[in-house]
Amino acid sequence: MIAFDDARRVVLTAAGIMAAQRIPVNISMGRVLAEDVFSPEHLPSFDNTAMDGFALATGGQAVAEGTELVVSAALAAGEAAPAGCEGACEIMTGAPMPDGLDAVIPVEQVKVLELDAEQRPQRIRLLHAVLPGANVRRRGQDISAGERIMPSGTRIGAPERMVLAALGIADVPVRKLPVAALLTTGRELVDDPGQALLPGQIRNSNGPFLAERLLECGAELRIRQSLPDEAGAFTDAVRRCLQAGVELIISTGAVSMGRYDFIPDALRELGAEILFHKVAMRPGKPLLFARLPNGSLYFGLPGNPVSSAVGMRFFVEPALRACLGLPQE
Repeated sequence: MIAFDDARRVVLTAAGIMAAQRIPVNISMGRVLAEDVFSPEHLPSFDNTAMDGFALATGGQAVAEGTELVVSAALAAGEAAPAGCEGACEIMTGAPMPDGLDAVIPVEQVKVLELDAEQRPQRIRLLHAVLPGANVRRRGQDISAGERIMPSGTRIGAPERMVLAALGIADVPVRKLPVAALLTTGRELVDDPGQALLPGQIRNSNGPFLAERLLECGAELRIRQSLPDEAGAFTDAVRRCLQAGVELIISTGAVSMGRYDFIPDALRELGAEILFHKVAMRPGKPLLFARLPNGSLYFGLPGNPVSSAVGMRFFVEPALRACLGLPQE
């Protein structure tokens, strides 16, 4: 039997980090960055207004309340800024600041004194003083070109996806997903939730739980299979997993000391190195961890659902974090 902390160290030492690959940003949700990501451009990419209102020139000094200005142009978001604006420019949120104008007063802080035939403002009076730079978002104010925006080990979620889209980043370097297989053993298990149970049978709750946790923790679940308590069926299943490129095999059941707990001997017959079997903890004591001849890792979790969940949480999940380059909790 091995102490809990020692067992964790064995697992983390054996769990090598996955190689990097570049993938399109539009399929990167949930993936873990393999390298730092740097901004290719400024955000915003040009000076623009944060308000609907009127852009004006301050000359570096506050423009006093009560000042009256002629409105010489109007500008919406997505339009190019006109050159040589005199007085004020009616401007909509997100529109670029015209050359020479350096502040914006919100529309609700002005009084329109004159309209043209199309009901556009022609002359306004300021109801509040305007300071230089007021309500202007400067080029690069949020992110500067060349700035590190996400460190290696960041898991991409919706906020990260938004920033990548804003900066026009089309692909990102991420860790490959560890390829996993899930084998649930036990002749008593019933997979179909709609099937009536015969005497002695139970529903397979480990399978759905562990499958979802593997996906949530960043694994690619390539094989999921229920097996009878037969060593031959088990060894055949493990061989199929290895042929399919599985790098992490998780099983439930058949790792204790009963007559049908055949997995330790079956693994030895497959040439596996058992790194530990039984951990000084409750629940989950019978947990087994091994390395197969090709380097794939094997977690034999107890069949009891709570013990299985504990083994997943405190051993399999840390191994997946190590594979993906995530910091340990």
